[in-house]
Amino acid sequence: GTVSNSSVVGVIVTGPSGCTASTTLTMVENAITTVGTIATVSTTICPGVVPAPITGTAGAVAPGGTLGYQWQSKTDSSTWTNIGINGTSATYTPTAPITEKIYYKRITTSTRGGGAIVCQEESNVVAVSMETLPTAVLKGYPGIPPAGEVTATGTLTVCVGETAYFYGSGTGAVEYEFFIGGASAQARSAVSTYTSSGLNTGEEVTVRTYNAAGCFVDSDIINIVTTTPPVIDFASSLPDNVTFCSNTAITFTASSTGATNYNFTIDGGSVQSGASSTFLAVAGTVSNSSVVGVIVTGPSGCTASTTLTMVENAITTVGTIATVSTTICPGVVPEPITGTAGAVAPGGTLGYQWQTSPNGNPPWTNIAINGTSATYTPTAPITSSTYYKRLTTSTRGGGAIVCQEESNVILVS
Repeated sequence: GTVSNSSVVGVIVTGPSGCTASTTLTMVENAITTVGTIATVSTTICPGVVPAPITGTAGAVAPGGTLGYQWQSKTDSSTWTNIGINGTSATYTPTAPITEKIYYKRITTSTRGGGAIVCQEESNVVAVSMETLPTAVLKGYPGIPPAGEVTATGTLTVCVGETAYFYGSGTGAVEYEFFIGGASAQARSAVSTYTSSGLNTGEEVTVRTYNAAGCFVDSDIINIVTTTPPVIDFASSLPDNVTFCSNTAITFTASSTGATNYNFTIDGGSVQSGASSTFLAVAGTVSNSSVVGVIVTGPSGCTASTTLTMVENAITTVGTIATVSTTICPGVVPEPITGTAGAVAPGGTLGYQWQTSPNGNPPWTNIAINGTSATYTPTAPITSSTYYKRLTTSTRGGGAIVCQEESNVILVS
């Protein structure tokens, strides 16, 4: 600070004879009149991202000097180093991503004497720090959780056509994006779950978690292996597998190669589960429109199911029979035996069959003449006591399925 621009520095020398002489130097200050300041729009960024440009206000030098800049950077563990690319402009635009905290400053220079004399001053320092990345954890399930949980980097075995469930989580995570084979399968959102029923063997599922600053990290992968569900043959002891007479026991049989378990259900509720491939539904267990099903577990653990919707060939009204005279003379034709109308459920064809027995016990014999109407009119005389009854029938399937119920019994003696 003793000498400034244009200062004249001189010396007066006294010789041995007492005489004096003098000379001077007129000083020139290679001054940097304005250093300038630097700043950036974002001092905290995600690791692996290129920092935003670091802008600088213009520097200035005294007349006669040539203005110049040199940007420098350092880490917490290194010394200041000149920046080569884009490092000599008023503003520095980084070109490479960074993964740790970096400090930046700009040196403003004034050059004279054809480059021989360079003076410099430093700007303020700007630090660009790293956001803390979230963590990313991925869990997968072959069906409704929590059964069968697999974490990355595991292998998830999924039955073809079944829905697989995936859950993403992570410290600091606020949004999630799911990928299959590197392609986005569910867009970035606050939803941390993903489901799919169309996965294939060899595919890889990952989740990308984002923090509040938008920084992200990818989870490890879950590998997908798909297996084929079992093939089921399912039948019953009924002629058409589904149509039954009221109060009838029905046997259901399922078969599947390599099956390890058969779970029989009625209207969705399990009624028998185990290694047995047959199920006996006792009379009254199944009703009209009951859905009888079986869930079969195959050797790979995959399940398949099938159902039979049952049809009750019901006789809703049997009807009763009566006659005006239950005691007649031997050799006389009995009076007509009248019957109230029977009724069957929709889809059945109503019918009747009259029968006789000499003692009211089996075997009963079908009556041919006039024997298929609601009322029976005898045509021949009888000489001994005779028992009569009427069967009310419901027929389906073109006559293949006939159910019947008996009326009361009439004795004509």
